[in-house]
Amino acid sequence: MIRPAAAVAVALCVLGLAAQPAAADTNSDLAQAQQRAAVIMQVRAQLGTNLADALAAQDQLTRSLQANQQQQQVTQGKIDVANAKIADLDTGALQERRRRHQLQPEARVRHQEEVRRDQSDQQSR
Repeated sequence: MIRPAAAVAVALCVLGLAAQPAAADTNSDLAQAQQRAAVIMQVRAQLGTNLADALAAQDQLTRSLQANQQQQQVTQGKIDVANAKIADLDTGALQERRRRHQLQPEARVRHQEEVRRDQSDQQSR
């Protein structure tokens, strides 16, 4: 049967916290306990600092993403305005091509009439 005291001693050895021999000085035990407490506090402080740094980084990232979203919206607005101008120019160019196309037959008719007049003038001479 395993004795409870032996089980605790084995557990402390496994954890690296082996107790001093029974004849150990209480000042030594106290110093070790204070040293362990200081290490624990240092680790807690470091973890707290790391957590604070992580939260600050997360906050900065959130603000950066929000600023980026606003910039994207402004840029998209500018793109929409430019696309509207392009569409207006395309419509104007199409209307101009149609107007010119409509004028071309009229110009051809006028030219043909001028040619006929010139021909009839030449024949009558």
